[in-house]
Parts: sequence; structure tokens; C-alpha cells
Amino acid sequence: MNRSVWLGLFMVMSCAHGMPANPFLPRVSPCEKLSAQLAGWVLQGVIGSSAANTALMLSPQGVWRRIKVDNELAPGVRIESVNEAGVSAKIDLTCQPATYRWEIKGKNHAMDTSTAAGAATALHKPGR
Repeated sequence: MNRSVWLGLFMVMSCAHGMPANPFLPRVSPCEKLSAQLAGWVLQGVIGSSAANTALMLSPQGVWRRIKVDNELAPGVRIESVNEAGVSAKIDLTCQPATYRWEIKGKNHAMDTSTAAGAATALHKPGR
């Protein structure tokens, strides 16, 4: 009895494993999947010190991580540089492009831009 249960389970599993992929779903390469996973990470800031810079990043699962140079962010993804401009990672050699970069968008110089624009318009007002 026990042997027939195992044999039946084996036959069902081998049939399910041998079935072709769903033709209506688009094929996604491992590199595209990795790029999509990396796009879910958000760079929130960079803290500089005399020893090394540390980036604060939010993972797609909502977990905060401190990232430094040579940390492994995901399998096949190693942090290459952390500086004020952003964070760059080296991806597995089989993927192109071989690097991925995060930047803080709209937060670095947002106040400086509006202040400079406001000062420039105030200087050109006639009568003062």
C-alpha cells in the first residue's frame, strides 16, 4: 500500500514537472528579473564619515538596510561605490549592463534650486 502511494505521487510529480510553460505569459530572463528586483530598492540617504560612506536603503519588502562598499545586496549583486551622488552595484557578469545605480531623486538640491530661482527673480525686479 505504502509503495503504491509513493509510486502514484512520483507519477503525478513527474507529469507536472514535464508540462510546458504557459505560452501566454511573457518570458522573463534572469537578468530582467534581477533588474526589476533592484528597481524596488530605494536610496534614502548617504551618511559620510572619514572611514567610509554608508547608504540608507529601503528594500522592496520594507526593511531598512545600511549599505557599504563590498556588501552583497542580493545574490550576484555587490556594492561597488557609495558616495554623495548615489550608490552603484556590480551585477553578475552575464547581465548587461553590468552595473546598477541608485540616486536620490528630487531631494539632493531641491531647496537650493528653488532658492536660487527665487533670488534670481528678485534681483531683476525694477524699482528697488
